[in-house]
Amino acid sequence: MHKGSIRICTDGSNGKRVPDSNWLPETAYSHAGKPLDAYTVPYIVLPAYPKNNTGYRLGDSALLINHDTGMSVMCVIGEVGWEKNGWGEVSIAAIWDTGNPGHMTANHALGLSKNYEIILYPGVRYDWGD
Repeated sequence: MHKGSIRICTDGSNGKRVPDSNWLPETAYSHAGKPLDAYTVPYIVLPAYPKNNTGYRLGDSALLINHDTGMSVMCVIGEVGWEKNGWGEVSIAAIWDTGNPGHMTANHALGLSKNYEIILYPGVRYDWGD
């Protein structure tokens, strides 16, 4: 679905650990009544604002692959972003889980691979394991 560069989101976290000039305390999707914590939950941002005509829904599953490291992580579609920005924004946890545990800013993705891929699974709900 998306191949190339990646953008980073920290919404849902406490906003203190990783600098992000666009940080918000909430996410569009929640689990167990709480926003998704970008520091612990690997999520993908759905480019659907102001309208969602993508066919994908919050809570669907996605796979993020870093082809440079060979690492991948299952993600939940957990946040909504601007439609004009397209796919390619993910939580900082997803970045860490695909081979970049030392990346500590969301304000830019300098130094990150441009060889990412997002594969979406519409209608397949994310498995929280609980």
